[in-house]
Amino acid sequence: MHSIKPTTISLRISSILYLMLGLIFGLIFLFFDHYFIDDFMFSFYNYFLLIFTLGIIVFIEIVIASLKKRKKWSWFAALIICAIYIPSAFIILGIIGIRPLLKEEVRSDFGIGLKI
Repeated sequence: MHSIKPTTISLRISSILYLMLGLIFGLIFLFFDHYFIDDFMFSFYNYFLLIFTLGIIVFIEIVIASLKKRKKWSWFAALIICAIYIPSAFIILGIIGIRPLLKEEVRSDFGIGLKI
C-alpha cells in the first residue's frame, strides 16, 4: 500500500474551506436577510449556496473514506476533483493532491494502469 496521504490531506483541507464558505453564506443569510425580506432571489441564492457547499463537503468526505479503502471509483473522483482545483483558487491543493494519484505504485494499488 503506497501513500495517498497528501491527496487525502488536500481534499480534507478543501472540505474544511468549503465548510467555512458555507458558514459564511449561512451567517450572511442569518444577519442580512431581514434587509431583503422582499428579495426572493437573495434568499434563494443563499439557500442554494448553503446546500450546494454542504453537498460538496459530503461528496469530498465520501471520496476520502473510499480512497482509504482503495476503491477504484474514488481514484477517478479524486483525480477529477484535484484537476478541477488546479485552474482555480485551490491550485496548491490540486497540485499536492494530484501528484500521488499519478504515481505508478498508487495506480497499481487501485488497479489502474497497464497490465502486461
